[in-house]
Amino acid sequence: MPAKNTNVGEWSKSGVFDGLPSFVEFESRINQLAEEKDRGDVFEIFIEGYLATQSITQCKEHWVVGSIPLALRERYNQPSDGTGIDGIYEATDTLAE
Repeated sequence: MPAKNTNVGEWSKSGVFDGLPSFVEFESRINQLAEEKDRGDVFEIFIEGYLATQSITQCKEHWVVGSIPLALRERYNQPSDGTGIDGIYEATDTLAE
């Protein structure tokens, strides 16, 4: 499944995900990024990878902000500009945010 975050190539090349021994180290790397948007993008890419690779989440499909279908935004009363959310995923048994 191809990545949905448009900045995945840039951040993958940056090395921010390379050789991570723990989540604590990942948090440290994120916190060192100067821009809040960059921190958010990197975390979103991490979560997207997690949802795509970890069966415990039972993620059937996911959408990032900007690609969430109108029907889902309306169903969950989400703003059209994505304020306050990073995405929505559909679990095998339900739809969750």
